[in-house]
Amino acid sequence: MDAKEVVESTQVSTDSQTEDTSHLLFEISQDTYETLQDLVARAEERGLNTDATFWLENMFNKHAKVQCDLWDRADDATTLKQAQKGNSKSIKALLGSLGARDEDLVNKLIAQIRSKK
Repeated sequence: MDAKEVVESTQVSTDSQTEDTSHLLFEISQDTYETLQDLVARAEERGLNTDATFWLENMFNKHAKVQCDLWDRADDATTLKQAQKGNSKSIKALLGSLGARDEDLVNKLIAQIRSKK
């Protein structure tokens, strides 16, 4: 089975033969295919799921979540740094993430923060 066959096997089956599924096809590199096959072989040795589609989707979804979490943390750090510099929008975002929803209260807190600088 070559890399293209593995990817084609990941297509979602539908009842309608006329539905366009071309957006579900993508090509993986030979290196990625070999890594996937190594993973499937190791899974088989352990008596685990040996479906290449399962492992491909599992690894993709886990990595995508990790990447989004990293970006979220970076965004949080940037917002905090901007709030520390007095950026009102960042302060409001930070207070909002802490549960402060009342606009008047948020504005009063911003004024207090600024008066203490």
